Amino acid sequence: FLSKSPRSDETLAKKVADELGYDLISFTSYDYKNNPVYQTTQILSIGEKLIFVCLESIKCEEEREFVTKALQASNKTIIDVSKEQILLRCCNTLELKNKQGISYLILSAMADMGFTNEQKKIIDQHCTRLPCHVKTIEDVGGGTARCMVAEINYK
Repeated sequence: FLSKSPRSDETLAKKVADELGYDLISFTSYDYKNNPVYQTTQILSIGEKLIFVCLESIKCEEEREFVTKALQASNKTIIDVSKEQILLRCCNTLELKNKQGISYLILSAMADMGFTNEQKKIIDQHCTRLPCHVKTIEDVGGGTARCMVAEINYK
């Protein structure tokens, strides 16, 4: 999945997807100020069990429908967040599993506060939320908890 923006390179993404045997799904998404979203992780996070997405940010109905169908085909639980929740970094999450197979959701404290009670109940059915207080990184660096974690695959 690629949200097209000045920061993305659709040609390179297509090349990588082809080499890995994936289909590239590209679309354009917009923030609350009607500017193109600068990074896909602002509006989309796909984990093992959960998908966080802001479908309302995809204005083009055809693109939104295509993305929705592709996400639904994954058979994962989809949590559709609002544009207001994008500001709270609700899509900038990372679902991880420890060596014992227990699933966790790494997210910022701001994102955790941004989810509705109903959304939190859905998340909690699949994993344990681990909110991190990273306000300085969010305010100064523009990133959030997901940006600060590297994944290591243990076999």
